[in-house]
Amino acid sequence: AVQRATVRIAPVDAAGRPVAGVEVLVRGPGGWIESVDLDEPRAAELSLPVGQTVTFRVLGSSVRAATGSLLVAPGEQRVQVPMQPGFSAELSTLSLRNFAGIAGLELIADERSCGFTDATGELLIDLPARPLRLSIDQAQWRVIDGDTFDSDIAPDGTFEFGDHLGRLFLYALRVE
Repeated sequence: AVQRATVRIAPVDAAGRPVAGVEVLVRGPGGWIESVDLDEPRAAELSLPVGQTVTFRVLGSSVRAATGSLLVAPGEQRVQVPMQPGFSAELSTLSLRNFAGIAGLELIADERSCGFTDATGELLIDLPARPLRLSIDQAQWRVIDGDTFDSDIAPDGTFEFGDHLGRLFLYALRVE
């Protein structure tokens, strides 16, 4: 049996107070993922395999992204993660034609590029302030739906995300 240990990851503000409204994502070797939604100001408590090095990311609609890594040791570990005000999310895309991630898709926030999705169709969004509107290149893709939208998709292809804890999903069809 694999020995496990308790790891507490505590997102905190500048005064050291716990932060709410974030998601803690933990990745280990082989790509496994565990996530904890923190609707309340508290630490994410995870049971992780001893001896593994894991990476973590804290994201949310009112904070900048924060990342780190740790080697899981026997017993209990507590990690404080300082958070800064802003906007962050892990965007995952999906083509409704072949149900694969959409690589190379540019995301625009308030008319500025946030970057392009990677080979798996994912993009880390990390901004100093929450954008008013998001959009993608409408010449190649048409946004169909997303699971955390705050509004319908406008005719020009722009959309808004509501409050989210960390991961956003966007579904699109290639324009033919």
